[in-house]
Amino acid sequence: MKSLKLNSILVATDFTESADRALEHGIAIANHYQAILYVVYVVSSLAFTIAGPDVVELAAEASKRDIDGLVHELADSGRLNGVDARPIVLKGNVDEEVESLARAHRVDLIVASTHGRCGMDRFFFGSVAQMISKRSCCPVLTVGPYSRGPWLDNPADSGKPLLFATAFNDSCSKAVPYAISLANDFERQLYVLHIIPPHHAHLLKKGDMANGDHEASALRHLQALIPSDADRKCAPTLLVESCDPAEGILRAAKRLQAVGIIMGADRDSNSDLTTRLPGSITNHVNREAICPVLTVGG
Repeated sequence: MKSLKLNSILVATDFTESADRALEHGIAIANHYQAILYVVYVVSSLAFTIAGPDVVELAAEASKRDIDGLVHELADSGRLNGVDARPIVLKGNVDEEVESLARAHRVDLIVASTHGRCGMDRFFFGSVAQMISKRSCCPVLTVGPYSRGPWLDNPADSGKPLLFATAFNDSCSKAVPYAISLANDFERQLYVLHIIPPHHAHLLKKGDMANGDHEASALRHLQALIPSDADRKCAPTLLVESCDPAEGILRAAKRLQAVGIIMGADRDSNSDLTTRLPGSITNHVNREAICPVLTVGG
């Protein structure tokens, strides 16, 4: 299996502390893969309605000065470490503009932060990171409020594993090469996790197949996920658990002290409304994970 190639990376920023953490991850990844780094700020289309086009133009000009200043500051401080960072300001809907730019520049990875909103606040404002992930043409790395700093070159995180959570659907199958390649490239133990939801396990106990047989079947499916040409230095460890999927993924990541979670995300399964609700597995994991979450769409 070929190593992962990332030639261009896009980091969406809103100049907040959480966005700065996402930018740190973007810089570290771009440095490792010698990729171009697009640092993007979008002046929200909501401002067009509220303030009018003249105010939006002024906001865009101010934002351009801010983002240029941010990149210059990163370069002067040495934090870019030679990365080719290109600041860009756009106007419109954040997810639409990020997606359009990603397609135009053939971006291989988008990095975005989430503020961890929940409840009605999340209903009204949604998660920009989640909407970007739903629309994106490429994988999205979400850096949540509890995520640690970049682990790629951090000695404190040396030897800590990656966690790949799979549900045996098309999007998870597409995530397999990313999980294996990342584990190989960074010489990390790879844990491959499948969770049987509680309601499914309850039905199994009443049905013809015992729960233990179902777990054995799930393990066989996990084994079949690893391609025969995969480099075995990733040494995948297979796990099957029965619990709430989101909570199970979060607990496993914490128990294993994972430095990253890889998941498949079925972008066609959620409407614009459900993307804004806090109940989905992807939303929950992105919001609460102790590490960045890479979602690969199906």
